[in-house]
Amino acid sequence: MHFAAVLAIACTLPACSVKEQRSACPAQVNVSFTRLQVCTDATQSRSVQTKATPAVSAGVSGIAFAVIGSGGEIVYSAQQSSGSEGFGTVSFSLTEGEYTFAAEAHIFSGLACICVSGGKAIATIDGSEVYETFAASEQVTVTAGEDVDLQMTLSRISAQLSLATKDNQPSGVAKLQLFIGDTSKPAYTAFNIDLAAGTMADFGVSGHLVREWSRTSSHAGKPTTQSCSLLLAAEEQSLPVRIVALDAAGAVLRSHTIPSVPFRQNCTTTITGEFYSTPAASLFQFDTCWGEEIDGGW
Repeated sequence: MHFAAVLAIACTLPACSVKEQRSACPAQVNVSFTRLQVCTDATQSRSVQTKATPAVSAGVSGIAFAVIGSGGEIVYSAQQSSGSEGFGTVSFSLTEGEYTFAAEAHIFSGLACICVSGGKAIATIDGSEVYETFAASEQVTVTAGEDVDLQMTLSRISAQLSLATKDNQPSGVAKLQLFIGDTSKPAYTAFNIDLAAGTMADFGVSGHLVREWSRTSSHAGKPTTQSCSLLLAAEEQSLPVRIVALDAAGAVLRSHTIPSVPFRQNCTTTITGEFYSTPAASLFQFDTCWGEEIDGGW
């Protein structure tokens, strides 16, 4: 899936000399995030697989945008939520020069902010839950007196984990937990994204992701299906996944760890097997399939 933005840059300079036009006269910049496109990898039909994310989306709920000058300073920034006036468009002025345009968009309840750290544009999302996330960073030259039309594509950088048990949930299960990453380290409370690379450099190294769901009597006697999104340290990454079922008192009824599950940006990894009724170690399976098959190991 791609999130496309068309940027139109114009300058009207009736009072500037030719020299002034090339140095100090501001250019009007209009940025419009105008359309959504879908791009998925070829996949095969398998009961257990990693595949490109479906061509559907609930819609982007937040956008963070920043313009970074050649000296590393942020010269313009904006945060927008889907309910705000003018969502998807910004307008500002820039003098002639070289800039980095950095953007992040997400399906998330909060807003992201962009800063510069170590010479890189970093978007920070506060909160322990990650949903679909898109990012882009591009070098832009602004020349006074010249219009510039630029299409900036934000690519989905989040991956997704989907759990689908083949057996039915017992009546005593009250909660289901997923732990992704190194559980010997603290859980994440915020996520820092390198917008040029489209990755979170510390995932699986300095923390882990936790997701928890309540399970009610309406789920009993049915297979368990849950899913969550995550950000990766690279386009492809393998991480441990622990699945835990608890009763109403918090006692562990069932737990199983898969030591190395493959993930890829813009793809869903599905894990399936008999979790509640039989030894999961021998029956949980996963495979990978996004264009070409990759052996994920076990």
